[in-house]
Amino acid sequence: MSEKSWSDAWSARYEEPAPKRARRRLMPRFGRGSRPGRYAVLAAIVMAVIAAPFAVAASTGRFEASDSRYTVLARNTANGDGGAMATACTSNASTPGHQHEPCLNMVNKGTGYAAAFRTRGLQGFRLQTSGSGTATPFILDKNATGKVTYFNADQLDGKDSTDFNLERWGLIDGTTNPAPTIVRDKGIASVARTAPGDYAVTFDDDVNTCSYQVTPANGSTSRTVSAVPVASQNKQVRVTVRDPNATTPGALVDDSFQIAVHC
Repeated sequence: MSEKSWSDAWSARYEEPAPKRARRRLMPRFGRGSRPGRYAVLAAIVMAVIAAPFAVAASTGRFEASDSRYTVLARNTANGDGGAMATACTSNASTPGHQHEPCLNMVNKGTGYAAAFRTRGLQGFRLQTSGSGTATPFILDKNATGKVTYFNADQLDGKDSTDFNLERWGLIDGTTNPAPTIVRDKGIASVARTAPGDYAVTFDDDVNTCSYQVTPANGSTSRTVSAVPVASQNKQVRVTVRDPNATTPGALVDDSFQIAVHC
């Protein structure tokens, strides 16, 4: 069968019906049971089997159906390797005033998902580019401002998640000996009293290069507090509480304090 015949058959099956035109009969009609008739049927079957593996030449293919499942279902029953569908095109980037078509365009006219990816593995889908320069994995429209649950990003604007400012703070009751009490906190692992009015505050993360702010917990001006990093202990800060009105001015005394760490 010629390429034109295949194209005509495709158009008749999938495209919009075209105006009927007269067709020339290619072979005479044979009577039922005649030998030429049997040969004609056999020849048609052989041609169909030979041509089946080859693609049909057509400009577009259209599929329409009214079904509760899918209009097109592609299934590969091979076990271990082999995909179900592949699409390829040579559509370039959009130009001003003209939106080029993507190789795959999914539009849901309802309110459900436009696409769903499912796998028995641990990776749902893969985005791959082969252009030069820095690649953008995907683009979000301006109304895509909702929170994406479980979305985990290691970097934002080229910065690692650990580079962003993380405030850690705590309210410490230093009057409970021998161990101070953490009244409330964020990011504090433990507090130890190393001497009267001298405390070692250990945080969950590295705070050695951060800045520290400490104040008396009772709001009184009768105490002075200070905080400094501890050498060779990147997660630890030393806090001292002093009484400027003591017999020995500046003597260390046990008391409560608040600490905030800005990184």
